[in-house]
Amino acid sequence: MNFELQNKSEKNVSLDTYQRAFKYGAAELGIDGFKATVACLLVKEFPNHPNILGLARGDYSDGVVIALIPNKVCSLQTFFEELTHAQQYLTGDLVRRKRSVLWKGESYPLNKSWQDKVYEISPWEQEAKDRSVVLFDGFLKREVHRLLDGSVNCYDAVGQLKCCFGEEDIFKHTSAYYQKQIEHK
Repeated sequence: MNFELQNKSEKNVSLDTYQRAFKYGAAELGIDGFKATVACLLVKEFPNHPNILGLARGDYSDGVVIALIPNKVCSLQTFFEELTHAQQYLTGDLVRRKRSVLWKGESYPLNKSWQDKVYEISPWEQEAKDRSVVLFDGFLKREVHRLLDGSVNCYDAVGQLKCCFGEEDIFKHTSAYYQKQIEHK
């Protein structure tokens, strides 16, 4: 699996964090062995779609393009949601056609009224949202362990992670890490 990353967002973003997130997410989603490219573009905005934070487009033969706005703490969770869509495209579970979406063999129309009313509760969106929560939490846990196992103190770890994760989530994982350390002594 090839991952290409470009920052066009004008934000100071940790590209290394996105690289690690991709490696983690691709392995967890079982697509790390695919012979395809996932290109990720960090953008400033989606001018025609002001309410979305990310999108993915592609198919199993050409690879997938992910675009997202990295200006919120939840941008990594959005990244994992879009990476789940990449997995759906690469496995052929999700196929976009001109006027419809094929999801695991079932066709869904792509018209304005359908998109406005039920797109967010479509089965592929629900799967991506559910998986993104699990992937985000697992990646944060991994990042906390990476830093604390590398002799970074708790305060420095929080400082390094708070650009991408909420402080409560960081605290939950650092507390669990130290609790395990105490139990093993």
